[in-house]
Amino acid sequence: EGTAVQGAGALGYEGAAMLNLPIARDAVALRVVAYHSEEPGWIGNAATGDSSSNSARVYGGRVALRWETGGWQTDLAVAGQKIATDDSQWLNQSDPQFSRSTGQPEPNHNYFKNGRLTVRKAMGGINFLSSTSVTKQEVSRYQDASAVSDQFSLPQPMIFDEEMYYNLFNQELRANGGGAEGV
Repeated sequence: EGTAVQGAGALGYEGAAMLNLPIARDAVALRVVAYHSEEPGWIGNAATGDSSSNSARVYGGRVALRWETGGWQTDLAVAGQKIATDDSQWLNQSDPQFSRSTGQPEPNHNYFKNGRLTVRKAMGGINFLSSTSVTKQEVSRYQDASAVSDQFSLPQPMIFDEEMYYNLFNQELRANGGGAEGV
């Protein structure tokens, strides 16, 4: 699968692929998904002369394995994605030509990784589920802070560099069913 988009005279593209692979009939299957896109910028930066300063790239994928045996269903999956943008999406409000004017590019990046394990089983009218996941995310962005450097007696150009890291662990245990009384 793929498409193309245009911005500031450049051509971008995207594509995705998926593979479903039965490993053991009615018991084990694998799914692999991958995608990528190149998005041309549509904002010009008058200060740097770049006519498509906010170009972006997206990469990602997922691998999932399902195993069913003896009434148990187990799903194991990992996923990841990277988004990288070369410059900010902010515009000069008064300029109808989709442009901005900063002396320094303001790129940003966003990465995440996720892994999960889910186990299900129905026994005696009760449905049991255990779901565990771990997610890690990194976000970074750079901003041209030169406009305020004089207020702090700092040299130009000045860049504000922000990096954020997130780690999330999630565990869910659930039992439901059991007729009119519930569990």
